[in-house]
Amino acid sequence: MGCNYRTNPEDHVKSTAQGYFTLKNSQKEGLKGKHVGRPKRVIDLTLAEKLGQLQCTYSECASFLEIPEQTLKKNLNFRTAYKKGFESGKISIRRAQFKLMEKNTAMAIWLGKQYLGQKEQGLIDAKQDAFSEVEWVELK
Repeated sequence: MGCNYRTNPEDHVKSTAQGYFTLKNSQKEGLKGKHVGRPKRVIDLTLAEKLGQLQCTYSECASFLEIPEQTLKKNLNFRTAYKKGFESGKISIRRAQFKLMEKNTAMAIWLGKQYLGQKEQGLIDAKQDAFSEVEWVELK
């Protein structure tokens, strides 16, 4: 049975209860200060910002960059670049809305609802308008 450690196989101790290999204490001391494990993923922050501008979800970014979604969510630099791009994308949508207002109001309304949190105001019922009197009730 092989193992992933780059040390002498005789220095490994098999744990029968857990079924995996561990290093002896003497071997652990020799690894102090050395990098152990998978190399860190390098994330292109300009690409992260562009994906944010396109209003991509974290899942879509992870798929495109071929990096696990949780890794992206934990990376502060990625989140900062993505958020900057995402907000910049909202500005672009708003700018396009003003251009579309002259020709296609339905598209401008839809974009505003989807990405900018805009919503239609409900109509005030004639019986409950702002000028109607409030009925007071005495509590006993």
